[in-house]
Amino acid sequence: MNRPRLLGDPHLGRRFNKGIPVERRGERELLVLQQFKAELTAAAADRVETHICLGDLFDKPQVDYATLIHAACIYRDAASNSPGTTFYIIQGNHDDSRDLAEVTAWDVFQGLIVTSPNIVCVTEPMIVPDLGAALFPWKPDETAVEMVGRVAMGGLYGVKLTTAYGHWDVDPRSASHNLIPTKELAALGITKAYTGHVHLPSILKRDGIEVEVIGSMQPYAQGEDGGQGPVRYVTLSADDQLLYSAGAMLKDCCVRVILKPGESWEGPIPECRSWDIQRARPVDAEAPADVSMEGFDTMAVTLRALDDHEITPTVRQQIDGKIAETFGREHV
Repeated sequence: MNRPRLLGDPHLGRRFNKGIPVERRGERELLVLQQFKAELTAAAADRVETHICLGDLFDKPQVDYATLIHAACIYRDAASNSPGTTFYIIQGNHDDSRDLAEVTAWDVFQGLIVTSPNIVCVTEPMIVPDLGAALFPWKPDETAVEMVGRVAMGGLYGVKLTTAYGHWDVDPRSASHNLIPTKELAALGITKAYTGHVHLPSILKRDGIEVEVIGSMQPYAQGEDGGQGPVRYVTLSADDQLLYSAGAMLKDCCVRVILKPGESWEGPIPECRSWDIQRARPVDAEAPADVSMEGFDTMAVTLRALDDHEITPTVRQQIDGKIAETFGREHV
């Protein structure tokens, strides 16, 4: 079987307002939807065997009806036009809600595509034998490590796993709940992992696994532009000649200008998708103060803050239970 075609986080329903010229409001939202449709249409036209969206189909649990209907219709059309293609959509942290009782756009979407047998919404970890792969969603009530453990305990039934697809954090400083569990994946025999969630594309190696961050479908902020999609993000200084002589070169760019201390912007605003001015923070020549934590009781301050607020007994009992579980009963 050929390598699946991958789609980074689409974030359908995202609104772009900051620094957008009035006459260009709505352009970016339309561009996101157009690219999303083009990606799915191309996958169907090329008759790819497998297409995987790596999470965050939607920008948040609740999106407008039009976005929801467009997403469902585009997926259903692609699935109908290419019945030999299996379209997997991994549940991302922007799709589901931490409020387990909330009915989300993602929930409704699943109902709208239920008649398309070749669209699979990945809401639980699953093995795809033909790919030699395991797919892992983001879940609010289960950690990434726990999901891999569930796959291992369930048995592989002779399937040789080599690849994993998920919606993980990759920075080791991230909270452990959704951090890619490379050690546990390696124990399953996996040597390659693909992930959405992080918007800037990159490749890293950890615990013997090559992890490829696909990046979002488009960059959606400064620092996320890895060349994916038709939109560029640029950061310039106020004296950069590109601002004065670019003509239409910046038309499709989101421009950020960094002003030095005491500097101001007096030139015309070039034609661009969005315009943002920020001031560079002055370098403080003063030596940093010596801050000592000796004698500072963090737990006492925490408990005092809890006592000062009217927290319902049930919630306070849950908080105290977590503190006792983590730090010991003597701290409660």
